Amino acid sequence: MSGFRIRLDQLGWYCEPLVHSISDERFFSWVTKFNEEVVRTDVRIKSKIMVETSAATDISTQKPIVKYSLLQKNLSIPVLFTAVTDPVAAGLVKTMDKPETNLTGTTDIAPVAEQIKLIQDIKPSVKNVGVIYNTGEVNSVVQVDLVKEAAQQLGLNIVEAVATNTSEVDQAAKSLVGKVDAIYIPSDNVVVTALEAVIQVAQKNKILLVSTEKDSVYRGMVATIGLDYYKLGRQTAEMALKILSGKAKPQEMPVESRSQKDVIINLKAAKALDYHTSELAGLSRRDSRIIFGGRASIEVPAQFTC
Repeated sequence: MSGFRIRLDQLGWYCEPLVHSISDERFFSWVTKFNEEVVRTDVRIKSKIMVETSAATDISTQKPIVKYSLLQKNLSIPVLFTAVTDPVAAGLVKTMDKPETNLTGTTDIAPVAEQIKLIQDIKPSVKNVGVIYNTGEVNSVVQVDLVKEAAQQLGLNIVEAVATNTSEVDQAAKSLVGKVDAIYIPSDNVVVTALEAVIQVAQKNKILLVSTEKDSVYRGMVATIGLDYYKLGRQTAEMALKILSGKAKPQEMPVESRSQKDVIINLKAAKALDYHTSELAGLSRRDSRIIFGGRASIEVPAQFTC
């Protein structure tokens, strides 16, 4: 949210943080009252845009907790969202290309295809990639389907290992030994909870580890490609400017994703698998920056900043 506020201020618009949390029904009561106030008063004085920062979901069902249809019914002013993983499933927009609602914004969906390509970039000889996940998590199943699609494009073979609870994660990781050259971990609640078990097996057997998100890299995975949420907020502000200036309407603005992402590498974990800094530094050629680190990180300045 800070990226949005700062960039909007730089563009000459003031952003006042009126709501800090919207993941409950009280927000919609506030929305209704706010909208009525906007209608009754001079809209030029009141806020022309509202921004929400995420789409809360139920972990067990992967369905939105927040009823966004209420937003569409109760709010006539444009609404921008930022860092919403699946705006369509959340009920925010009809399609990613054409929302057809008064909402649009940015998505933080994981760049799965790029992350699988990262495995190949780090280890060109890779042939087989293991994926550990819980088939009971809808979000994980969706990610694995994306992994398979990306792997097929790159000529890689995917070997699946299933863990339906944390006690099965260690055995799932061990089942991949001798079968794969690398292991990819999606944002799976069961596997991430027992991530250290996977890391131990991989390090012992010199198996490359790549994850879908950076926190797992800080815990001991080797690498990922992730996005900068501050920059994503700034990108959302650029969308807001188009609406505020009358150049675009949210109903017709495609949901945007962050085109520039960061390569994040745990140098200690990489060295444990005999990868060296000089080999990994070349990965930054296509990204805004590369971050080396474990507990402490060193950021290489970006050549591009928005």
